[in-house]
Order: sequence, then C-alpha cells, then structure tokens
Amino acid sequence: MLTINREEVGQAGIEARLRDVHGLVPLAGMQGKRAAVCLREPLDVLAAVQALRSADISVLLMHGDTPLAAASTAAADAGCELLLWGSLQDSRRIRPTAGVPEADDGRGGSEEPSLLQYSSGTTGGPKLIRRAWTDVDLEIAAYNDALGEAAECRPVVLAPVSHSYGLICGVLAAMKRGIAPSVVTNANPKFALKVIEETPAHLVYGVPLLFHVMTGLGGRFNRVISSGAPLPGPLFETLRARSAHVMQQYGCTEAGCISVARSMRAGSDLGELLGSWHLEGEAGQASKEEPAEIVVARGLDGRRIATGDLGYAEDGHLFYAARMDDVINVGGLKVFPLEVEERIAAFPGVKEAVVYRGVHPVMGESVRAKVVWSPSGAVGVPSPQGLADDLRAWCREGLPAYKVPASIDLVDSLPRTTTGKISRRYIEQTERGGH
Repeated sequence: MLTINREEVGQAGIEARLRDVHGLVPLAGMQGKRAAVCLREPLDVLAAVQALRSADISVLLMHGDTPLAAASTAAADAGCELLLWGSLQDSRRIRPTAGVPEADDGRGGSEEPSLLQYSSGTTGGPKLIRRAWTDVDLEIAAYNDALGEAAECRPVVLAPVSHSYGLICGVLAAMKRGIAPSVVTNANPKFALKVIEETPAHLVYGVPLLFHVMTGLGGRFNRVISSGAPLPGPLFETLRARSAHVMQQYGCTEAGCISVARSMRAGSDLGELLGSWHLEGEAGQASKEEPAEIVVARGLDGRRIATGDLGYAEDGHLFYAARMDDVINVGGLKVFPLEVEERIAAFPGVKEAVVYRGVHPVMGESVRAKVVWSPSGAVGVPSPQGLADDLRAWCREGLPAYKVPASIDLVDSLPRTTTGKISRRYIEQTERGGH
C-alpha cells in the first residue's frame, strides 16, 4: 500500500529524494546524453526526472513494471547510456544500440535536453518520440490556463507518473501552480475512494476503466478529469450524476495535451484547444456523420501534427469519432466503433464493450464486438447465445443494419495496453492468427 501525499510530493519531499538520486545514480559524464527511467516508486520517478533534467540529460520515461531485459533493450534502442530500473539503488550503465536513429520531435535539429517516450503502438510499432523540455514547459503553462477554476483544486492522481498524463498534467502542472498533489499507487479502488473522500476540493486524474470501477462502488466526486480514451456515453452520464464537474483532456505523445473540456457536452467532447494550437485541414468543417482527421498546428513555430484520429469541430469544441485505422468499411459504408459501442453499453448489464474489424467473405470487412457482461441490473440470466442475440436485436433497434455487429462474443475482460487503452489491433491480429 502506497500513497504519496501532498507533503511528500512537495518541495521538501522532492529535495530529500533528489539527494538520494545524486548519491546513488552515476550522473558524471552524462551531460547531453540519454538516460532511461524505469522505476517502481512514483516519488523516485519524479526525483529522477528532475535530477536528470537539471543535469542536461534527456529522459526516456518507461513503465515501472517493465521487466529488466525488456527495459534494457528498449533503453539501448533509444540510445540511452544509463538505465534506472526498479529502484535508485539499481542504476546501471548500458551500451546504446549501434546506429540509433534520432528520436522524432517533428522539427529535426540537434537534441536539447528532452523527454523521450515510445508511442503506444496501438495501431503500429512503437515509435520513439522526443519533446524538448522547453516544449513541455509551454504545455504546462497552456494547460494550467485551460483548467480555469479547476486549477485551484487539489489533484488526486490515479494515473501512473510513468506516462505523460500523470507526470506532466497530474503532477508537474500542479506543482507549477504551487499545489502538491496526492499520487495514489494502491490498485485497490476502495483505497483510492478513501483518499478522494479525504480531499474535499479534489480533481481526480484517471482513465475510463478506473472511473467505471469506482462509480460501481458508489463513488462520488468533486471534479474528475479523464484521458486515454473517450468516455463511453453511459459512463459519462453516470459521472455527471456523481460529480460536480466532469472534464476530459485529449492529446498524443508527439504533442502532449492538445485540448481540455472543462464543461463536457458528451462523452466524445474533447473541449477547446490549448494555447497556440489550432485545427488544420478538414476537421474544422467536418461533421459527426462525416468526420475528418484531426490535424493540429502550433502558431509559435508552425509545427504540424496529424493525430491519426477522426473528429469534427462544433461551437468551438473538438469532438472525437474514431481512430482512422479503426474505421470499419462494410460494403463501402463507414462504421465508427464508438457509436456502436455506446449503443451496446446502454444495454442493461453490459460493463464494457469493444467493437472492431472482422473479415467477411463477401463484404470484405464486418463489424464484430466483444462484451463484458454482469447480471447486476439485468432481468434474468440468459444463455451466452441468448444474450448475444438480445444484444444484436438491441443494436438493430437503434442502428442502421450495416452497423449491427455480425457477431458478439461474451468475454471476462478486454485486452488493454499498459496505459489502459483497449487494443483493437491486438484483437484483430489474434483472431486472424497474427502477432
């Protein structure tokens, strides 16, 4: 059981752990080079990141549960010469892989001290992304401005600080505002709810799966902010009934946080763009029925990022439709998984659903779904086939025929990445016998 409270995350706590970093980690001769941080304790992560940055060392941020062999390979492939793995007592020099390519920062040029991360790889192989710390500072300033009244709240961070959502938005941005957050690492949602209850003016940082679990336990909140995947419609409505304010933020590894919805209109509402980001291309003129790729550009330097997501703008807010690679083509007609998932999720007893691409001998592609179902709230306990038939009938009542799943499988859980995202690509590859 571990909760980092606001005193520990405060300046005194960080400074105490910084002394551990300087006493245990060999930083001599590392200026201008790269080091990987793969630590279990969140306070160690925060102190290591700060110490490495102040020494002009670029930081590769890795999930703390990564096995040593995998962490060593990933760090070497990223050109790192130092690996902090497990604990500060177990740091080690490593040899970078020969011919390591420069990490992509979208601009080229020589490397300044940076934050390095691998993209999630949900629709392709992981890609090494570099963001200069000066860019991260710009993101934090714009993010704090975008929070509005929520900037005065005490963050309770349930998202891991080994990812930029928890590290930058949950912790570093709060410390920049002069507020030390509570970082909860205990996996027990009841424990997290206790911390939330003890922090009245809170802003809870989480992902949809965590909020789904905690609302199922009767949790109530002051403010919540979600990221990582759009809030399913039924979960958004539940959170709105249990919270004074429901917020959502959107971003990507290449850009950091792009937008924040302070007052959400729907689960797909991504809010208003931060700072100098603006929409380019067709998304600004697109619609819910015909979304376009979300492409953002920054006025400061003209940097342009194609997100690979489909969306549209409406009354100054950005709305999410689907990942481009997730769109299902059924006989020339487009099916956006989110719309079908929301219809399935509204059926009594459905806990979670994922809609993905299947193979059809005539149509080319078909709509398939996997559903996690619980009898709680449902009438009777039908057979798996009976429930699948009921779900398809439910979909036919609310969706055009081409969007109704050709098959629905009942499962105990849905496959996810380390960030909690559902991996449609993994499901599709598994069913086709791929890897």
